[in-house]
Amino acid sequence: MSVTLRKKQLKGGKVSYYLDIYFNKRRFYEFLNIKVNQKSIANEKQLLDLAKEIRAKREHELLTQANGLINKQGKKIQFIGFYEKFIETKNTSGLYSGVLKHLKAFSGTQFLSIGAINTTWIKDFQEYLLKRVSHNSAAMYVDSISCSLKEAKRKKIIDENPFDFMAASDKLRKKETYRSFHSLEVIEKLASIQHDSIHSQIRLAFLLSCFTGLRWSDIHCLKWEEVKVNSFPDHKEYFLYFEQEKTEKISTIPLLESAIQLIEERKKQAQKEFSSPFVFPYLVESGNNSKKKYQLVRRVLRKWAQVAGINPKSLHFHSGRHSFATNIYENCPDVDVLVLKELLGHKDIHSTMIYTHLTTKKMRNALSSFKFRLNDSGAA
Repeated sequence: MSVTLRKKQLKGGKVSYYLDIYFNKRRFYEFLNIKVNQKSIANEKQLLDLAKEIRAKREHELLTQANGLINKQGKKIQFIGFYEKFIETKNTSGLYSGVLKHLKAFSGTQFLSIGAINTTWIKDFQEYLLKRVSHNSAAMYVDSISCSLKEAKRKKIIDENPFDFMAASDKLRKKETYRSFHSLEVIEKLASIQHDSIHSQIRLAFLLSCFTGLRWSDIHCLKWEEVKVNSFPDHKEYFLYFEQEKTEKISTIPLLESAIQLIEERKKQAQKEFSSPFVFPYLVESGNNSKKKYQLVRRVLRKWAQVAGINPKSLHFHSGRHSFATNIYENCPDVDVLVLKELLGHKDIHSTMIYTHLTTKKMRNALSSFKFRLNDSGAA
């Protein structure tokens, strides 16, 4: 890391001072708007002292940031470095790496401080994204920026999140799209396939997602201690008790018989392996290998889909989650939206409502009970 004060020669004998900053393996330039007429020695010394003071402050801020400390003048913290630290503990399935790539391209070599992010910057970044990625991807990217600024506000680095001051009409919202899911027949077909190219832990983890609704971010780091069993004289009840990575909500999910079978199968495998606190240690992401691990999993899922004769693009962990929600809602008469909301761990009922109209089976069943029929004389 380095912060070097430099000057650029201007016309008329003036010079402009700027900072040459190297931080987090990137080079930035911060122009100080300090222009000096070299013919005025007294004026030059005063402004040069000011430029040196700014340089020292910026170096202190970056050192503070690099060591994970909170700066009293946090608004001057370099945002991209802050965002990189923010996503270190997040699921890196491509979303955050995509945001980071576009953030760096959008900011270029300019030093971007957290304090510089305002509603105008957000709107400009949204327009930039919409020209390069799909509408829904842009909406998710911008939402991740908002989440990082919420964290900055929580840490008292900034006083307010600029997203809170945006008009609802200016904010990018995800558009409703078709969500792929798999019927019970397709899931049964997938379960029957055991192929050398399909790692057993990937296979069991995806099937478990289909019968629990767990996201990749939760299932890849699921621990044995989060699999609970209540024993009764005549039966046992299995359930998961864990904190959801995305919502940070503590969830209790009773396990279906099919999910219990998958857990027990995995338990038998684990007895022959090195001891691990994780149910699926092969899937655990860590450090710089996290993105590569998820890409490997996606390749295996595509291969599995090809062997099963289904669309490879439709087989991913979120389609497993969608399959669970849709199949539960369609095939269990006693399940209403509120129960489904708890099973999925949603904070907002609106997130659950999408599953009430994914297919028409419920509507057909409801209409089938309406038996009224017009007489031929009453027909149009």
